[in-house]
Amino acid sequence: MTLIVVSVITVRFSDMVLDSRIGALDRTLGFCSGWPRPAHRGGGVLFFAWLVPPRTQPTWVANQVAVVLQSTGDWLMSMLPETPRTPS
Repeated sequence: MTLIVVSVITVRFSDMVLDSRIGALDRTLGFCSGWPRPAHRGGGVLFFAWLVPPRTQPTWVANQVAVVLQSTGDWLMSMLPETPRTPS
């Protein structure tokens, strides 16, 4: 029962904030505080993979996380231009 009451109050308050003039600021601050999270987690996993030798890493790190990081790195590399432009 408490969860339902708190949820209703939270939704109403959120609607009031989004409809007010401060709504744009709220969304901007939410974006600025939210985008570093994935980078922070990825950096932590990279640091762990660097710190712990591959033979002693848990299997989930060696199998799953390494594959995801490798594919993400490959995707980022594919977005780079083949020949970098020189500043004029």
